[in-house]
Amino acid sequence: MRIGEMNRFNYRDEGDVRRGNRGTMYLFLATFRMKKLLSQAYWHKLFAVGVLLKGLNSVWGTLGGFLILFLSKETLNRWFSVITQGEQVEDPSDKVIAFLAHALQNVSSSTQTFVAFYMLLHGILNIFLTIQLARDKHWAYLVTIGITTLFLLYQVYRISVHHSLVLLAVTLFDILFVFLTWHEYRHHTEKTAIGITA
Repeated sequence: MRIGEMNRFNYRDEGDVRRGNRGTMYLFLATFRMKKLLSQAYWHKLFAVGVLLKGLNSVWGTLGGFLILFLSKETLNRWFSVITQGEQVEDPSDKVIAFLAHALQNVSSSTQTFVAFYMLLHGILNIFLTIQLARDKHWAYLVTIGITTLFLLYQVYRISVHHSLVLLAVTLFDILFVFLTWHEYRHHTEKTAIGITA
């Protein structure tokens, strides 16, 4: 074999190797992209469940706010007794039920009004924002994070003063929801940027 033919043979081999390396690299990138898409699909489902729960909680909170605003303290106490009657018969020493009953009996009218307006504001704002998130409005992500964070700060303050287990559960859910909303916002921004540059 002549030297020129050997060189051509070597170059062809090197080209095949380069093409093989490129193929391996493309396969790796495709696999990585697929894993990222699957991972994002998982996060998106979690976010969608969070939006649904947030929406349901907001509707419940709004209805609760209207009830607290328009019903008398005596009516609320009667309703609470009827709702918790089975639990009280089963476990008369239930500390949570006793605490809630005591809180309802001793709440002042000004506190009742404040709680009602807080629940209404919290509920109506969150209903509006969850609808905008479900409609995939880009601005709604940061607005939701900002408003939820403001409510979180107040809730943490209330927990430090009154040690409410219900409020603690709501606060933990809100922290998780802020994280999921931030993750979805980042993905939404990347998707929008790719769409603009493509």
